[in-house]
Amino acid sequence: MTQNSFVSSNAQFPTPDQVLILDTETTDLDVKTGQVIELGAILYSVKHQTTIEQYSTLLPAQNNPAEHINRIKPAPLMEITEEQAAESVRLITEIAKKAQVIVAHNAEFDQKWFGSSNNGKSLLPVLLNSK
Repeated sequence: MTQNSFVSSNAQFPTPDQVLILDTETTDLDVKTGQVIELGAILYSVKHQTTIEQYSTLLPAQNNPAEHINRIKPAPLMEITEEQAAESVRLITEIAKKAQVIVAHNAEFDQKWFGSSNNGKSLLPVLLNSK
């Protein structure tokens, strides 16, 4: 690829000012049987190459069959109230509004948990029209 074609390519896709880096931990790989039990977000400034905001929270659950993978013990999950979870999700939603792009290590996996309520246990909002 020549430098000119790279510049032309960038002109079509401008660099965002801020990016939301998102990660989830779940009790199962299947959205129909699992639920999100941890949600983390980092608002990153591309221009300044630094973290602007970051937030991580556990979400309520009665068990964690994937504890051997994600190392999240069920006890703290059982103590989190629905009100605490709602406030945490609201905070991450507000952080997401500041970003132009959302990225994730496994975006296809993480994205399916947002705006989904198949199991009735985890309802995360759609962020930045990501559905």
